[in-house]
Amino acid sequence: TDGERLQDHLKMMFAMLSQDTSSLALECGRLGGLDILWNIALPNEQPIAKATKLRASALQILSCVCSVKAFAIKYAIPPHFYQMDLVNLIVQSCCQDDSSSVAVSGIALFLRIVLALDDGEESTNVIDNKGVCQTCIAALYCREKEIQKAAFALLSTWSSVDKEIAANAILSSISDVVYKANKKLSKMDLNRLSPRDFAEHKKKEYEDITRSKERSKSNSQLFCKEGGLHALLSCALSADDGRQIREVCV
Repeated sequence: TDGERLQDHLKMMFAMLSQDTSSLALECGRLGGLDILWNIALPNEQPIAKATKLRASALQILSCVCSVKAFAIKYAIPPHFYQMDLVNLIVQSCCQDDSSSVAVSGIALFLRIVLALDDGEESTNVIDNKGVCQTCIAALYCREKEIQKAAFALLSTWSSVDKEIAANAILSSISDVVYKANKKLSKMDLNRLSPRDFAEHKKKEYEDITRSKERSKSNSQLFCKEGGLHALLSCALSADDGRQIREVCV
């Protein structure tokens, strides 16, 4: 059937991207792949089981290409892509019994976008922070453990001082795509720097840390203001797993 052929094409595309993500992601964007994949991810008239599988696969591929910062900067922003559309899709999927995989894949995509586009600078930050809050709150009120787990991953990364450490610790649990953190200078590289370059490097490092702390504090305050604490407490009260309660407390 058409749905089965489309699923095969999506599997092939995901496999190709897993081998050569950077170059193929940009080619995907150039050829209009984002619009095509997003249209597949939207609710459609196919039987629920088939539609859910196709939608989740399309979102997983979008998550994969958005792990490439160059792609996210160029295509995962208006007018090519609107984060509020993703928020609405996730919130809607959280309310449907048969769409948990869609919600989890959508949250994983949002996490990729946060990692790629949230650099902590107010002038260049294009993350819809209220949208992140709405997504996490809707997922926490949902009773599906996998959706709640994905929400913890997004919330922890978005509100963390060091997003890369948080992402490396938790992203593998909700996505098949490995997150590649920005490469940092080794001790040997630092020793090779001239005194002026070393001073500039340390200055930039300090500014980045300060900015990350301010971003973390601002995001945490916004989450609480939007009703996030109530959602976390509700999630903890309904949990029957000690590890999940610990996750809420952390």
